[in-house]
Amino acid sequence: TAIILFKNLYVALFFASLVFFPILFQNETKLNIALFYPALLLSGFVFCKALLMQISLDIKDIQSDRLRRLRTFPTVMGKQKTLSYLRICNGILSFLFPLIFSTVLGVFSPLVWIFLITIPYNIYVFHLIENNFHTGFILAGSEFLLWFIMFLPFGIIGHL
Repeated sequence: TAIILFKNLYVALFFASLVFFPILFQNETKLNIALFYPALLLSGFVFCKALLMQISLDIKDIQSDRLRRLRTFPTVMGKQKTLSYLRICNGILSFLFPLIFSTVLGVFSPLVWIFLITIPYNIYVFHLIENNFHTGFILAGSEFLLWFIMFLPFGIIGHL
């Protein structure tokens, strides 16, 4: 209860670690180092997005957390400041990740730029949360499913 963001950090760390599982469990005898740097960048992005997702999900529990004296980001900052923080961070992160990914790896992949779709998605989600619609919390927790849905057609097309 005393360490703010503790739960959010370890949940985000778990999500970020999932990026490495396909690399670790591939059928090769040695680790493919060529995949390590892209996976590291993606893992950092997933960590940040998962952390922001966890903070947004904490908004629905502000009243009960205050009664139990739990220190969460929303109970300390308040609902409006938390939403402002989330809007800014999600917008910057969703724009900068494709730019950094393309620049650092020297590869321009249109697939990476699909993450720009998450900007209007998150604007809508935060609008719902701000107006106390529980659908906003469901959508906030489902963003990684949206990623899967966005990338699935490209995976199928790539195998045709």
